[in-house]
Amino acid sequence: MSRLRPAYPVAPALVVAVALLVLLAAPGVSEGARSIARGPGAPVGGNGPRSVAMALPSADRSIVAVALPRGEVERQVPGRTATLTARDGNVLDTLGLLTGSLARSNYAPPNGVGPSGMTFDPTNGRIYVADIDSSNLSVLNGSTGRLVGEIELNVADYPISLAYDIGNGLLYVVDFESFDVSVINPSTGSLVDTVSVGGQPSSIAYDARNGYLYVAHINTPTTSYNVTVLDGANDSIVGSIVVGASPDAITYDGANGDLYVSNGSDSLTVIDGATDTLLPPIPAGSGPYGTAYDSENHELYVADYGSNEVGVLNTTRGDIVKRIPVTSNPAYIAWDPANGDVYVVGEVYDALSNLTVIDTTTEHVTSTIPVGYGSPSAIAADPATGVVYVSNYFSNNVTEVNDTTNTVSQNVNVGSSPSAVTLDRANGRLFLATFDNVTVVQASTDRIIAELDGGDASTGIAYDSANGQVYVSDWTFDELTVINGSRDIVVAHIGVGSHPRGIAIDPLNDEVFVANVGSNSVTVIDGTTGEVIGSTAVGVNPEQIAFDSANGDLYVVNGGSANVSVISGESDAVVRTIAVQAYPADVAYDPRNGYLYVADLESNNLSVINGSTQKLVRTIATGSEPAYVTYDPENGLLYVSEFGINALAVVNTSSSRLVSSVPVGVEPEGAVFDAANQRLYLVDFGSGSVSILST
Repeated sequence: MSRLRPAYPVAPALVVAVALLVLLAAPGVSEGARSIARGPGAPVGGNGPRSVAMALPSADRSIVAVALPRGEVERQVPGRTATLTARDGNVLDTLGLLTGSLARSNYAPPNGVGPSGMTFDPTNGRIYVADIDSSNLSVLNGSTGRLVGEIELNVADYPISLAYDIGNGLLYVVDFESFDVSVINPSTGSLVDTVSVGGQPSSIAYDARNGYLYVAHINTPTTSYNVTVLDGANDSIVGSIVVGASPDAITYDGANGDLYVSNGSDSLTVIDGATDTLLPPIPAGSGPYGTAYDSENHELYVADYGSNEVGVLNTTRGDIVKRIPVTSNPAYIAWDPANGDVYVVGEVYDALSNLTVIDTTTEHVTSTIPVGYGSPSAIAADPATGVVYVSNYFSNNVTEVNDTTNTVSQNVNVGSSPSAVTLDRANGRLFLATFDNVTVVQASTDRIIAELDGGDASTGIAYDSANGQVYVSDWTFDELTVINGSRDIVVAHIGVGSHPRGIAIDPLNDEVFVANVGSNSVTVIDGTTGEVIGSTAVGVNPEQIAFDSANGDLYVVNGGSANVSVISGESDAVVRTIAVQAYPADVAYDPRNGYLYVADLESNNLSVINGSTQKLVRTIATGSEPAYVTYDPENGLLYVSEFGINALAVVNTSSSRLVSSVPVGVEPEGAVFDAANQRLYLVDFGSGSVSILST
């Protein structure tokens, strides 16, 4: 929901930061909806101890099995011979969704969502990827291209760039929001030091001659922009150099010892590495961003974001000798010493991004390679293996390109954020909507059996038992993806309103209702033909919908206007509006008593509505930020995701009382009840996991 996830995910590319801030303030998403926004572009995790831990091997998405308060529960763990027994609230086991491996007890691995900067360690062949949203480092094995571990950075809020110091074997991680540089020992995963460097550091470079590290600041508290100089021997600040406006990237030239800083003022600042003094600036193209140095030809390649070119700077002569047209919005660039080519990737937010290959001998483009979807955020080349790595922010993966064939060899997932879940009861299969796919899990074994393309930023999902189809709302493309539930293939895309989220099925009229957060409307779809048959205006920021089987009405919770729109299933028109408390985020229907339960996120309670009279009858206090609510018809209990405290509240609908609260994964969201197996499946957005609870 928009309270928990911004309408427009914040990309790590600082060159478009202002534009994204304008988008975040766009009409259609309330101020309340943005006040505690999380998800792509916002850090994930709580305020835990400021320490660093390393987990090897790592599974960055997981299923966690938990026993809920009905006494002792036994269940057979798939793949094991022993039967585990647990009492209230204890974790039984963890199944990694990426690897399919089982881990005993409550295993909560870091979740590498929002990959940004990358660096290469030539001593061990590993690639380290900074993950903005999860504030950790994903570790890739350069030989196999596999995810082998993650380093948790509890000290970091927004790790955006990093550099490896070959002199001391340490990693230096730049944190854009805390204004720090974290010094990490990659062998142990331990924090060595934290250096405060000042306003909004954006990139870092290592000078092998003097052992210094240079940190560029895109913004500072004063009117001047600067580069902070750190001594790698003792991690102390030894200087500050004033450069051009909004420095974005910094690159070291090993031949002459100079450093080149690309500035928003369409110039390159040149720093003499021996004296840390300024040399004459060099005019660049429009919006210079990423830079890469070719040590064989002594040339610096500059990605000019504004002019869709790469400028070639002869570092010996000190002037631009050529401009090469490349892909749209070129932002990140790397030189591959294995073949001498330069690779540049463009920043695109609503389509596949392209990787342009430049032959440095002829200075011509030789190939264009489609890579990840939406906003590549870094690029690095491994000369030992001949692989070029591109981190893709929105699709939460790293694309690996073979530099001999210039083809994509594989995509490595480094994280995921499940946001919604639905159940195909006939076949006992779960469909999990994440930001990069739809994961299918066999409920009887807790095993992944398929991963499907569900569009970009899938935020809602529902199963229609009448036609066996799964509907997935695509926040980015404003459409509904239709999946054949038995064949696991996408069969249609249906255009709906702006930023769709919640989905409800009306089995009486065979209609599908979709809540459009951005356009304040509900789209009505014929379940048989898949055609849009209407659109109904509702309140501000409609989040979720519930169907009342007793009267055939639908209840739409409007977060921005703090009310519930009642839609007649017969006329598809709003027949009543019911005021509730601050930011209603989800709603569930209890057929036993005919009541509807609305999760009021900002007021920390449930609003209870009588479905017969359509009036508010009471409120029930919950924990912090009740975000989603699910009804269990077998025992008459209501389960409430307490997003703010990473817990699941259990409410007895007969007594309207809170029974208990069970710790679960980070930032719990949607849930679904499986009556056949007496289980509740709860997706944990922040930890990239699914908690399985025995009811």
